[in-house]
Amino acid sequence: MKAKAIVFEAPKSLRIRELDLATMGPSDIEVAVSFSGISTGTERLLWEGTMPPFPGLSYPLVPGYETVGTVANLGAEVSGLRVGDHVFLPGSYAFQGVQNIFGGSGSRLVVPHDRAVKLDPALGNKGVLLALAATAHHVFTVGREGVSKAYPDLIIGHGIMGRLLARMVVAA
Repeated sequence: MKAKAIVFEAPKSLRIRELDLATMGPSDIEVAVSFSGISTGTERLLWEGTMPPFPGLSYPLVPGYETVGTVANLGAEVSGLRVGDHVFLPGSYAFQGVQNIFGGSGSRLVVPHDRAVKLDPALGNKGVLLALAATAHHVFTVGREGVSKAYPDLIIGHGIMGRLLARMVVAA
């Protein structure tokens, strides 16, 4: 099976290519992509050619992180999901012949079904924020052994993560 994907060919060079997808296994799902999150840091550095060396981040590369889409096909052993369900995916490694450390910027993805989180379709493009929400949630729920978590006295940063953390502290 093939799918279109955005590919960084080299610094300051990108195009849309038709790429081979990994063959679906019995516990995989195929997802038609609706939205894909990006990192304005990582993708900008890759575009400029200034990304420090990092495993899996070389050219050609399919960018993109979190993805929201609709289940288009199910492997024979998949349970808990149906064709037509809206799902969040924390990325994909499905594209063949290119790097795809998170590889969410394609028209279709093939991923293990246990990586998918079913979403309310009303979330729309906001569904890609699930990974950020989970990261912020861990700030309050995951502590070192023997250390109880407390709310921070100070949050530095006014980006999306800082604002989300501040709202969670106020709500709690």
